[in-house]
Amino acid sequence: MVDLFFVLSGFVLAPVFPKHKELASFRHFLLKRFLRLVPLTWITIMFVLLYAGLLEIKQNLDQVASTPSMPIDFQAVLLSLMLLQVFSNEATLLNYPLWSLSAEWIVNVVIAIMAYSFSARVYKYFLISLLLLGLISTSSSIDPEWANQIFRAAFGISLGILIRYIFDSRGRLKGHRFHLVLSSAASLAVVLLRIDYGPYQAICSCLAFAYFIYSLAEFEVGSNFQITESIARNSGLLSFGIYVWHAPLSGLVSRLLEVTQVHNLGIHYLALVLTSFLATLISVKLVEKPILKTLKGRLDIR
Repeated sequence: MVDLFFVLSGFVLAPVFPKHKELASFRHFLLKRFLRLVPLTWITIMFVLLYAGLLEIKQNLDQVASTPSMPIDFQAVLLSLMLLQVFSNEATLLNYPLWSLSAEWIVNVVIAIMAYSFSARVYKYFLISLLLLGLISTSSSIDPEWANQIFRAAFGISLGILIRYIFDSRGRLKGHRFHLVLSSAASLAVVLLRIDYGPYQAICSCLAFAYFIYSLAEFEVGSNFQITESIARNSGLLSFGIYVWHAPLSGLVSRLLEVTQVHNLGIHYLALVLTSFLATLISVKLVEKPILKTLKGRLDIR
């Protein structure tokens, strides 16, 4: 599903990347992206550090000799706070799913620099080159691992941007209902059949998801099925929050279920989703919204 969100991110962000030689647009884009990704990720990192510290204190009080559950040092924490944990295995261990946000942030910065520095035509050639480079790199599983992860993000995001340009510049799909059914089937096959494509996993996933997003964007629905902007925005926020919270909370949920002697896997998943959902609501209300509200007037964030 990470590949789906890479493509979706490129598709959604395509119109808001900075324009050529517009410095204000460039700064505004990077600031908004950073503030969109950072608050919840910082909260989860602080939670992990606190949780690990409490476990170590408990072990010391119980006089249980054990090795630390994860290697934590200043460099790992600093890289995590800067969304650069993709370059460090130790930093990634603080909250593993954040590798994808780190890779996405790096690719966003690179694309934003190219959009600001070059004309629209050169920028599109760059996106095509980035797509081809990601295609070659993800199919060969190059080392080191951080390069593989960044190229995986580059492939999905550049593909999403390019299909958005195609979507905006051409007429509607012929027989788009057929395309929506076919693309849905292809995407569900990637998710549900769990076929292992080896080094081509990202490529097959991205292509199927790109086809699905393009078909879905082309599909017209009646007024009774229209989703309001607030529902769409909140759904995106909650899904993002559950994604960044589920890994830090998995250990805590497992411990609580062990205490209550509940060993059902379905209940474990449900408890993890509900706990992540609750953590998202609390952290958004108490931390993210106050931060953005404070900065909105000063930095002209909309």
